[in-house]
Amino acid sequence: MNDNVFVTTFVFVGIVMLFYGFLKKKQINPKINSMASLTFDGYKGDQVTQMYFHESTIGDRMYGYVLYDRPNGVTRARMDRSQDGSVGVKLSDSKGQERIRLVIDANDVPILEFLNEKGKVVYSLPPKQQD
Repeated sequence: MNDNVFVTTFVFVGIVMLFYGFLKKKQINPKINSMASLTFDGYKGDQVTQMYFHESTIGDRMYGYVLYDRPNGVTRARMDRSQDGSVGVKLSDSKGQERIRLVIDANDVPILEFLNEKGKVVYSLPPKQQD
């Protein structure tokens, strides 16, 4: 494949944008020290997938991978590490409401949750303890 065919194919598949910036303490969010984002856009469209990283001045880190549904712009899937130290996969319905969560919490406990259309957990493994 020559370079012209590769570039033409790449333009039709999507546009890649790389954004990397260091935010100083008095800017947008004083707790964010650095962040990076790599997004892939559809042809003549908005981003359909994103990898991101945020790190704060107090050591909190978040990073992950997100899939968006276009043209309505809702998040459909997310795989990330949260500030609380948990890692997980979250799947959302066509309205962007989380419906399934698979998480390993900060104490290395695996949790699988099914949520209804209002975001309430209707089934969980292991079962939630009753108060």
